[in-house]
Amino acid sequence: MESLRDFWRFLDARGPAGLRAVMQEWKLRCGPAFAHIEPLLEPAGVVARSWPGERPDLPRRRVVAIGGSAVAVCDEGMSPRVELSAQDRALHEFRPGVLRSAMATALGLRTSTVPVDRTPGTLRLGTWEPRPALAFAVELVTHTDRAAVAHLVRAAVSADTNPVIVLTPTAEAWTDELRAWVEQRRCVLASADEIIHAGSNGLVATESWSSLLETFAQRAGLRLAAPIQNKRPKKKRAERLATIEKIEKVLVETARSRVGMIRASVDAGRGIPTIPHLTRAALAEEAGCKPHDVTRVFQDAAGKQAATLYGLVNDAEALWRAKGARGSR
Repeated sequence: MESLRDFWRFLDARGPAGLRAVMQEWKLRCGPAFAHIEPLLEPAGVVARSWPGERPDLPRRRVVAIGGSAVAVCDEGMSPRVELSAQDRALHEFRPGVLRSAMATALGLRTSTVPVDRTPGTLRLGTWEPRPALAFAVELVTHTDRAAVAHLVRAAVSADTNPVIVLTPTAEAWTDELRAWVEQRRCVLASADEIIHAGSNGLVATESWSSLLETFAQRAGLRLAAPIQNKRPKKKRAERLATIEKIEKVLVETARSRVGMIRASVDAGRGIPTIPHLTRAALAEEAGCKPHDVTRVFQDAAGKQAATLYGLVNDAEALWRAKGARGSR
Protein backbone atom coordinates (compact mmCIF):
# COMPACT_ATOMS: atom_id res chain seq x y z
CA MET A 1 0.00 0.00 0.00
CA GLU A 2 1.42 3.38 -1.03
CA SER A 3 0.42 6.88 0.05
CA LEU A 4 -1.29 9.16 -2.49
CA ARG A 5 -0.59 12.26 -0.42
CA ASP A 6 1.02 14.20 -3.30
CA PHE A 7 -2.07 13.61 -5.45
CA TRP A 8 -4.47 14.70 -2.71
CA ARG A 9 -2.36 17.80 -2.02
CA PHE A 10 -2.43 18.66 -5.72
CA LEU A 11 -6.22 18.32 -5.77
CA ASP A 12 -6.46 20.38 -2.59
CA ALA A 13 -4.29 23.15 -4.04
CA ARG A 14 -6.14 23.29 -7.33
CA GLY A 15 -9.70 22.64 -6.20
CA PRO A 16 -12.18 21.41 -8.82
CA ALA A 17 -9.88 22.74 -11.58
CA GLY A 18 -7.20 20.33 -10.33
CA LEU A 19 -8.94 17.49 -12.12
CA ARG A 20 -7.50 18.72 -15.45
CA ALA A 21 -3.81 19.31 -16.34
CA VAL A 22 -1.13 18.39 -18.87
CA MET A 23 0.63 15.09 -18.22
CA GLN A 24 3.83 16.91 -17.24
CA GLU A 25 1.98 18.70 -14.46
CA TRP A 26 0.33 15.51 -13.25
CA LYS A 27 3.83 13.97 -13.04
CA LEU A 28 5.36 16.97 -11.26
CA ARG A 29 2.60 17.42 -8.71
CA CYS A 30 1.69 13.78 -8.00
CA GLY A 31 5.26 12.55 -7.54
CA PRO A 32 5.45 8.79 -6.82
CA ALA A 33 1.64 8.64 -6.81
CA PHE A 34 1.54 9.37 -10.55
CA ALA A 35 1.99 5.70 -11.48
CA HIS A 36 -1.28 4.93 -9.70
CA ILE A 37 -3.16 7.96 -11.03
CA GLU A 38 -2.09 7.77 -14.70
CA PRO A 39 -4.36 4.80 -15.64
CA LEU A 40 -7.37 6.85 -14.51
CA LEU A 41 -6.57 9.93 -16.60
CA GLU A 42 -8.31 10.57 -19.90
CA PRO A 43 -7.67 13.11 -22.69
CA ALA A 44 -9.83 16.20 -22.22
CA GLY A 45 -9.92 16.97 -25.94
CA VAL A 46 -8.34 20.44 -25.55
CA VAL A 47 -4.81 21.81 -25.33
CA ALA A 48 -3.21 23.87 -22.59
CA ARG A 49 -2.64 27.61 -22.85
CA SER A 50 -0.17 27.62 -19.99
CA TRP A 51 2.63 25.33 -18.81
CA PRO A 52 3.67 24.51 -15.23
CA GLY A 53 6.83 25.93 -13.70
CA GLU A 54 9.59 23.58 -12.59
CA ARG A 55 8.27 23.89 -9.03
CA PRO A 56 4.82 24.73 -7.62
CA ASP A 57 6.14 28.07 -6.29
CA LEU A 58 7.28 29.24 -9.74
CA PRO A 59 4.93 31.12 -12.10
CA ARG A 60 3.23 29.28 -14.92
CA ARG A 61 4.59 29.77 -18.44
CA ARG A 62 2.53 31.05 -21.35
CA VAL A 63 2.20 28.79 -24.39
CA VAL A 64 2.90 30.86 -27.51
CA ALA A 65 3.38 30.11 -31.20
CA ILE A 66 6.92 30.78 -32.44
CA GLY A 67 7.94 29.83 -35.97
CA GLY A 68 5.13 27.35 -36.38
CA SER A 69 5.90 25.61 -33.07
CA ALA A 70 4.36 25.87 -29.61
CA VAL A 71 6.71 27.13 -26.90
CA ALA A 72 6.21 27.60 -23.15
CA VAL A 73 7.64 30.97 -22.09
CA CYS A 74 8.07 32.35 -18.56
CA ASP A 75 7.52 36.12 -18.63
CA GLU A 76 9.46 36.50 -15.37
CA GLY A 77 12.42 34.54 -16.73
CA MET A 78 12.33 32.12 -13.81
CA SER A 79 11.87 28.93 -15.87
CA PRO A 80 13.54 27.94 -19.14
CA ARG A 81 11.73 28.05 -22.47
CA VAL A 82 10.32 24.67 -23.51
CA GLU A 83 9.29 23.54 -27.00
CA LEU A 84 6.05 21.57 -26.88
CA SER A 85 4.47 19.00 -29.15
CA ALA A 86 0.72 18.72 -29.59
CA GLN A 87 0.82 15.66 -27.35
CA ASP A 88 2.69 17.61 -24.65
CA ARG A 89 -0.01 20.30 -24.65
CA ALA A 90 -2.94 17.88 -24.48
CA LEU A 91 -4.86 18.26 -21.24
CA HIS A 92 -5.72 15.08 -19.36
CA GLU A 93 -8.42 14.96 -16.75
CA PHE A 94 -9.51 12.88 -13.82
CA ARG A 95 -13.18 13.00 -14.67
CA PRO A 96 -15.45 13.40 -11.64
CA GLY A 97 -17.35 10.23 -12.50
CA VAL A 98 -14.12 8.22 -12.66
CA LEU A 99 -12.90 9.76 -9.40
CA ARG A 100 -16.21 8.95 -7.73
CA SER A 101 -16.19 5.36 -8.94
CA ALA A 102 -12.59 4.77 -7.84
CA MET A 103 -13.12 6.28 -4.39
CA ALA A 104 -16.48 4.61 -3.81
CA THR A 105 -15.04 1.22 -4.75
CA ALA A 106 -12.08 1.72 -2.43
CA LEU A 107 -14.33 2.64 0.50
CA GLY A 108 -16.93 -0.06 -0.10
CA LEU A 109 -19.74 2.39 -0.84
CA ARG A 110 -22.77 2.04 -3.03
CA THR A 111 -21.73 4.41 -5.81
CA SER A 112 -23.98 7.42 -6.24
CA THR A 113 -25.86 8.02 -9.49
CA VAL A 114 -26.66 11.70 -8.93
CA PRO A 115 -25.17 14.10 -11.52
CA VAL A 116 -21.51 14.83 -10.79
CA ASP A 117 -22.03 18.56 -11.38
CA ARG A 118 -25.03 18.89 -9.07
CA THR A 119 -23.20 21.20 -6.65
CA PRO A 120 -19.90 22.84 -7.72
CA GLY A 121 -17.17 21.87 -5.27
CA THR A 122 -19.12 18.92 -3.87
CA LEU A 123 -19.19 15.38 -5.27
CA ARG A 124 -21.59 12.77 -3.87
CA LEU A 125 -19.45 9.61 -3.77
CA GLY A 126 -22.18 7.28 -2.61
CA THR A 127 -23.66 5.82 0.54
CA TRP A 128 -22.25 3.73 3.34
CA GLU A 129 -24.76 1.00 4.12
CA PRO A 130 -23.90 -0.88 7.32
CA ARG A 131 -27.09 -2.91 7.05
CA PRO A 132 -30.11 -3.16 4.71
CA ALA A 133 -32.35 -0.08 4.47
CA LEU A 134 -29.80 2.03 6.34
CA ALA A 135 -27.75 4.41 4.21
CA PHE A 136 -25.54 7.39 5.02
CA ALA A 137 -24.28 9.83 2.41
CA VAL A 138 -20.56 10.24 1.77
CA GLU A 139 -19.53 13.54 0.12
CA LEU A 140 -16.23 14.84 -1.25
CA VAL A 141 -15.63 18.59 -0.91
CA THR A 142 -12.85 20.30 -2.89
CA HIS A 143 -12.04 24.00 -3.02
CA THR A 144 -8.92 26.18 -2.85
CA ASP A 145 -10.48 28.69 -0.44
CA ARG A 146 -10.73 27.63 3.21
CA ALA A 147 -13.85 29.67 3.85
CA ALA A 148 -15.47 28.03 0.83
CA VAL A 149 -14.53 24.57 2.14
CA ALA A 150 -16.24 25.32 5.45
CA HIS A 151 -19.32 26.62 3.63
CA LEU A 152 -19.51 23.52 1.40
CA VAL A 153 -19.02 21.16 4.35
CA ARG A 154 -21.83 22.85 6.27
CA ALA A 155 -24.07 22.76 3.20
CA ALA A 156 -23.43 19.04 2.67
CA VAL A 157 -24.23 18.25 6.30
CA SER A 158 -27.32 20.46 6.42
CA ALA A 159 -28.78 19.05 3.20
CA ASP A 160 -29.32 15.57 4.66
CA THR A 161 -31.58 14.52 7.51
CA ASN A 162 -29.21 11.66 8.40
CA PRO A 163 -25.62 12.08 9.62
CA VAL A 164 -23.11 12.52 6.78
CA ILE A 165 -19.47 11.59 6.18
CA VAL A 166 -17.65 14.48 4.50
CA LEU A 167 -14.28 13.96 2.84
CA THR A 168 -11.78 16.61 1.79
CA PRO A 169 -8.50 15.85 -0.07
CA THR A 170 -6.45 16.84 3.00
CA ALA A 171 -7.25 18.23 6.44
CA GLU A 172 -5.43 21.53 5.82
CA ALA A 173 -8.65 23.57 5.54
CA TRP A 174 -10.19 22.23 8.74
CA THR A 175 -10.53 24.50 11.75
CA ASP A 176 -11.39 23.63 15.34
CA GLU A 177 -14.66 25.49 14.86
CA LEU A 178 -15.57 23.41 11.79
CA ARG A 179 -14.65 20.14 13.52
CA ALA A 180 -16.83 21.03 16.50
CA TRP A 181 -19.74 22.08 14.28
CA VAL A 182 -19.61 18.79 12.36
CA GLU A 183 -19.35 16.71 15.54
CA GLN A 184 -22.33 18.48 17.11
CA ARG A 185 -24.42 17.27 14.18
CA ARG A 186 -23.27 13.66 14.66
CA CYS A 187 -21.23 13.73 11.44
CA VAL A 188 -17.53 13.20 10.72
CA LEU A 189 -14.84 14.84 8.61
CA ALA A 190 -12.40 12.56 6.81
CA SER A 191 -9.13 13.34 5.03
CA ALA A 192 -8.77 11.39 1.78
CA ASP A 193 -4.98 11.30 2.08
CA GLU A 194 -5.35 9.35 5.33
CA ILE A 195 -8.08 6.91 4.36
CA ILE A 196 -7.32 6.13 0.68
CA HIS A 197 -3.97 4.82 -0.52
CA ALA A 198 -2.88 2.93 -3.64
CA GLY A 199 -2.73 -0.85 -3.74
CA SER A 200 -1.78 -3.35 -6.43
CA ASN A 201 -5.33 -3.28 -7.83
CA GLY A 202 -6.05 0.45 -7.58
CA LEU A 203 -7.25 2.70 -4.79
CA VAL A 204 -7.79 0.98 -1.44
CA ALA A 205 -9.05 1.99 2.00
CA THR A 206 -6.61 2.14 4.90
CA GLU A 207 -7.22 0.97 8.45
CA SER A 208 -8.04 4.60 9.28
CA TRP A 209 -11.26 4.24 7.31
CA SER A 210 -12.49 1.41 9.54
CA SER A 211 -11.63 3.46 12.63
CA LEU A 212 -13.46 6.46 11.22
CA LEU A 213 -16.56 4.37 10.54
CA GLU A 214 -16.49 3.18 14.15
CA THR A 215 -16.45 6.82 15.27
CA PHE A 216 -19.23 7.70 12.86
CA ALA A 217 -21.38 4.80 14.05
CA GLN A 218 -21.00 5.96 17.65
CA ARG A 219 -21.96 9.54 16.80
CA ALA A 220 -24.90 8.40 14.70
CA GLY A 221 -26.13 6.19 17.55
CA LEU A 222 -25.72 2.92 15.63
CA ARG A 223 -25.37 -0.42 17.37
CA LEU A 224 -23.53 -2.87 15.19
CA ALA A 225 -23.31 -6.51 16.22
CA ALA A 226 -20.05 -7.14 14.35
CA PRO A 227 -16.95 -5.09 13.57
CA ILE A 228 -17.46 -2.73 10.65
CA GLN A 229 -16.36 -4.24 7.38
CA ASN A 230 -16.51 -3.44 3.72
CA LYS A 231 -20.09 -4.47 2.91
CA ARG A 232 -19.78 -4.29 -0.85
CA PRO A 233 -19.02 -7.77 -2.28
CA LYS A 234 -15.88 -8.04 -4.38
CA LYS A 235 -16.23 -8.88 -8.03
CA LYS A 236 -15.23 -12.45 -8.76
CA ARG A 237 -11.63 -12.70 -9.85
CA ALA A 238 -12.51 -14.97 -12.76
CA GLU A 239 -14.89 -12.37 -14.16
CA ARG A 240 -12.28 -9.63 -13.87
CA LEU A 241 -9.65 -11.74 -15.64
CA ALA A 242 -12.12 -12.54 -18.42
CA THR A 243 -12.80 -8.82 -18.87
CA ILE A 244 -9.06 -8.11 -18.99
CA GLU A 245 -8.67 -10.73 -21.71
CA LYS A 246 -11.48 -9.21 -23.81
CA ILE A 247 -10.09 -5.69 -23.49
CA GLU A 248 -6.57 -6.82 -24.35
CA LYS A 249 -7.89 -8.59 -27.45
CA VAL A 250 -9.59 -5.41 -28.70
CA LEU A 251 -6.47 -3.36 -28.01
CA VAL A 252 -4.20 -5.82 -29.82
CA GLU A 253 -6.46 -5.77 -32.87
CA THR A 254 -6.61 -1.98 -32.75
CA ALA A 255 -2.82 -1.75 -32.49
CA ARG A 256 -2.38 -4.00 -35.53
CA SER A 257 -4.83 -1.96 -37.56
CA ARG A 258 -3.25 1.35 -36.62
CA VAL A 259 0.29 0.16 -37.26
CA GLY A 260 -0.86 -0.83 -40.75
CA MET A 261 -2.36 2.63 -41.27
CA ILE A 262 0.82 4.32 -40.05
CA ARG A 263 3.03 2.10 -42.23
CA ALA A 264 0.98 2.96 -45.32
CA SER A 265 1.32 6.68 -44.59
CA VAL A 266 5.06 6.46 -43.94
CA ASP A 267 5.66 4.39 -47.08
CA ALA A 268 3.75 6.99 -49.08
CA GLY A 269 6.07 9.70 -47.78
CA ARG A 270 3.40 11.45 -45.71
CA GLY A 271 5.02 10.71 -42.35
CA ILE A 272 3.27 9.52 -39.23
CA PRO A 273 -0.43 10.45 -39.43
CA THR A 274 -2.76 11.65 -36.70
CA ILE A 275 -4.81 8.74 -35.40
CA PRO A 276 -8.29 9.02 -33.86
CA HIS A 277 -8.42 8.81 -30.08
CA LEU A 278 -9.88 5.57 -28.76
CA THR A 279 -12.02 6.57 -25.77
CA ARG A 280 -12.65 4.25 -22.86
CA ALA A 281 -16.34 4.27 -23.72
CA ALA A 282 -15.59 3.10 -27.28
CA LEU A 283 -13.16 0.47 -25.99
CA ALA A 284 -15.77 -0.79 -23.54
CA GLU A 285 -18.35 -1.06 -26.31
CA GLU A 286 -15.96 -3.04 -28.51
CA ALA A 287 -15.08 -5.36 -25.62
CA GLY A 288 -18.69 -5.83 -24.56
CA CYS A 289 -18.32 -4.29 -21.11
CA LYS A 290 -18.95 -1.00 -19.29
CA PRO A 291 -16.61 2.05 -19.20
CA HIS A 292 -16.07 1.59 -15.46
CA ASP A 293 -14.90 -1.98 -16.18
CA VAL A 294 -12.15 -0.53 -18.38
CA THR A 295 -11.06 1.78 -15.57
CA ARG A 296 -10.95 -1.09 -13.08
CA VAL A 297 -8.98 -3.25 -15.51
CA PHE A 298 -6.37 -0.49 -15.89
CA GLN A 299 -6.14 -0.29 -12.08
CA ASP A 300 -5.65 -4.05 -11.76
CA ALA A 301 -2.09 -5.39 -11.62
CA ALA A 302 -3.15 -8.09 -14.10
CA GLY A 303 -4.35 -5.35 -16.46
CA LYS A 304 -0.98 -3.60 -16.71
CA GLN A 305 -0.47 -4.86 -20.28
CA ALA A 306 -3.90 -3.55 -21.28
CA ALA A 307 -3.15 -0.13 -19.77
CA THR A 308 0.15 0.02 -21.68
CA LEU A 309 -1.53 -0.97 -24.95
CA TYR A 310 -4.22 1.65 -24.43
CA GLY A 311 -1.57 4.34 -24.16
CA LEU A 312 0.16 3.07 -27.30
CA VAL A 313 -2.91 2.91 -29.54
CA ASN A 314 -3.59 6.58 -28.76
CA ASP A 315 -0.03 7.73 -29.51
CA ALA A 316 0.92 7.27 -33.17
CA GLU A 317 4.62 8.02 -32.69
CA ALA A 318 4.98 5.73 -29.67
CA LEU A 319 3.01 2.99 -31.42
CA TRP A 320 5.25 3.22 -34.48
CA ARG A 321 8.39 3.06 -32.34
CA ALA A 322 7.02 0.07 -30.46
CA LYS A 323 5.58 -1.70 -33.49
CA GLY A 324 7.31 -4.87 -32.38
CA ALA A 325 5.16 -4.97 -29.24
CA ARG A 326 2.55 -7.65 -28.69
CA GLY A 327 0.18 -7.95 -31.62
CA SER A 328 1.50 -4.91 -33.48
CA ARG A 329 3.44 -6.70 -36.20
